[in-house]
Amino acid sequence: MSTIYAALMQLTRIFRKFPDAIAWNEARKWVHAVDNWGHSDALSGIYAGIRERNPSQVEADYRLWNENTNPWLRRQSLVGLYYYARLRKKIPSTKIALSLIKARLKDPHFYVQKAVGWTLREVDRVARKEQRLFVEENLGSISSTAWFATSELYSATLKTRLVEERKILRNNQKTLIERKRKIL
Repeated sequence: MSTIYAALMQLTRIFRKFPDAIAWNEARKWVHAVDNWGHSDALSGIYAGIRERNPSQVEADYRLWNENTNPWLRRQSLVGLYYYARLRKKIPSTKIALSLIKARLKDPHFYVQKAVGWTLREVDRVARKEQRLFVEENLGSISSTAWFATSELYSATLKTRLVEERKILRNNQKTLIERKRKIL
């Protein structure tokens, strides 16, 4: 276990005792030191806990981070919403979560795409109807990297149907690109 990870685990316990504004004003700086998914996820646990107590301030930063050039801030804007939904006493607004996810559907960074899938899975745990409607509407935009976690809670029947639809959408997109190339 790395020293940074161990420190983050200790800080999780300590930060529960801090007043919300002080905890967030200090903890929000740490995301700039993240350079791997392990540290990012450990920090997400802390941030999700602070978000429960102080959602407006944390979510305002998440909106800014969601558009940042740093992929670890973009990842944090998603994973920090829930970390794990089952651990949350207060869940974020589904509307906010899905808007942050939608903005990152085409993100080129592998670990941001993993965050898209993971966060969609957690939305499925707390807002199944909204998550599945979102997935159906954005089926062709969800990357293969994000797809596994996104569909983790789906029945085999639903997953099979959606995988077939994804194949059709991808083939149609390839055909459209080929037509455009011929025109140019």
